Amino acid sequence: MNDEQESKMKELDLQLSNILEEKLSLARSMSKNGMIEDNDFSTKLEGKATTLILNSIFKEFDKRIAKLNIKSIVATGPVIIQDGKLLVNKDGKDDFYKIPGGSVAPGTEDLEESCYREAREENNANIEIIKPLHPMIIWKNPQTEEKMAILLIHYLAKLKNPDEIKPIAPTKEVIWLDIEEIKQGKHNVAPNIKFLIEKGDIK
Repeated sequence: MNDEQESKMKELDLQLSNILEEKLSLARSMSKNGMIEDNDFSTKLEGKATTLILNSIFKEFDKRIAKLNIKSIVATGPVIIQDGKLLVNKDGKDDFYKIPGGSVAPGTEDLEESCYREAREENNANIEIIKPLHPMIIWKNPQTEEKMAILLIHYLAKLKNPDEIKPIAPTKEVIWLDIEEIKQGKHNVAPNIKFLIEKGDIK
């Protein structure tokens, strides 16, 4: 990877972050200024607006990465928090816990559809998406260290069937981790979980 590619990657990172922050700030400002009085409606509006932007960024991401001539993956997953605990998986690929999720099937589903599907396939989870959270771009494969672009799209979600959760192969374990213990470093978790804690999305 040359200097020009790295420069373009950093630029893409910054653009993605700025666009989402601006949209989220606008939605929150509308709510605080009394333009939207219903909190539930405000959350849904913020989520819908951001989802539209995420899907457009998803398409733009593919175009820009193709020009850089490197491999890319777009993945989605639900962030499910209950009683101060985070629902996480572990499989045979990694030695750390991670949120459920996986790659978006190109041309057949959008980001939210992928999130619903991955939750079902990995944990037998029936979820309700509440709103998008901060996305993250990783520039190498966590397993192979191969240079590539991985766009992670996270959604805050509610679990509708907690009594039916179970690991579905290749998932080997599904557990709830105490968020305060994660913050204290007591559990080995994926980089995007630490990222979402830093952003205030997991608290």
